[in-house]
Amino acid sequence: MTKIAYVGMSSKLNAPGDRRRFSGYAKSRLIKIEKFNEKKKYDLIVLSQMADLSFFLNYNKKNSKIIFDFVDAYLNEEFSFKKIFRGIVKYLTFQNRFLYLNYSSLLKRICSKSDYVICTTNSQKKEILKYSKNVEIILDAQDDDFIKDYKFEHTLGKKNKKLNILWEGQPGNIKSLKAISDLFKFYLNRNLINLHLLTDFKYNLLSGTNLKGNTKKLTYSILGTKKNIYFHKWNKNNLNKMSKICDIGILPIVNFKKGIYANKPANKIHLMWKLGLPVLSSPSAANKFSILSSKINLVCKNKYEWKNKIDFFIKKKNENKILIKKIGKKLRNYAYANYSNNIIFNKWDKVLKNLNIKF
Repeated sequence: MTKIAYVGMSSKLNAPGDRRRFSGYAKSRLIKIEKFNEKKKYDLIVLSQMADLSFFLNYNKKNSKIIFDFVDAYLNEEFSFKKIFRGIVKYLTFQNRFLYLNYSSLLKRICSKSDYVICTTNSQKKEILKYSKNVEIILDAQDDDFIKDYKFEHTLGKKNKKLNILWEGQPGNIKSLKAISDLFKFYLNRNLINLHLLTDFKYNLLSGTNLKGNTKKLTYSILGTKKNIYFHKWNKNNLNKMSKICDIGILPIVNFKKGIYANKPANKIHLMWKLGLPVLSSPSAANKFSILSSKINLVCKNKYEWKNKIDFFIKKKNENKILIKKIGKKLRNYAYANYSNNIIFNKWDKVLKNLNIKF
């Protein structure tokens, strides 16, 4: 029997980076996986970004095959203190067994050692191909997060027909709202919109420690107001609630031309499309490609375009809400036709087949 070990993003394999990626794929295909045990031998070892890469760089894999699921664009990251001290922090917080001062170099070496590297964007793939000849782009498998025929009644914004807007993601990414903070402060303070944040209420100030920040305080400081902002703890039920509460989604990016955020995949856009929401987005490469491929251009290159498009949806919310629903339905159908679990799992099948892993 083929033995497969998986080093996940979370201990219980319930983090989105597990459920939507290899762990979710294995569950769907009825592939038995286990947590890595260095005393055992495996046919395949799959590493998430949270694996102790310092250990696996020195690991004698013998006949084992290694897949590195490298989802974030750390090789495209610009200069920052976080980048400089990442290796030291991971060592001091016991995330890494061995100290590597240059964590970027460690990532490159892991790419070279791995038999396959999985990434999420074309720009990532281009960079990783310098270190590995086997690179595959695989996006998140999100379909299991949605509840069929979900029903929920709400009153937010109904009385005065305010536009309900969704932002979804990890608290550390809320800083992206700085790209449109002045504009949103204007809309929020004039009761034109409700902003809904689907996220965690606390976030790690330092990876690998219990030092926590307050998501609400961070959001209020960025937007400069507390008015008409609603927080929803991220869980499957609340995700599906957003399909009933919200009219549109947003995905602003402060620097959409270069750096780690500019090279993120379009997973969040696909997630909100599957909720039936049109999504306004900054034109990072992956987001722009997905949006323009859908034939419904909601890309916002600057604050002028953000304002025009938000004004359009505010107007339609009051005059013709059905039009918003029609746009959302078209995008939902497009997302399921192009980014369904089945399409994504077929790519994992291809990788395992190329490695001659049978199950």
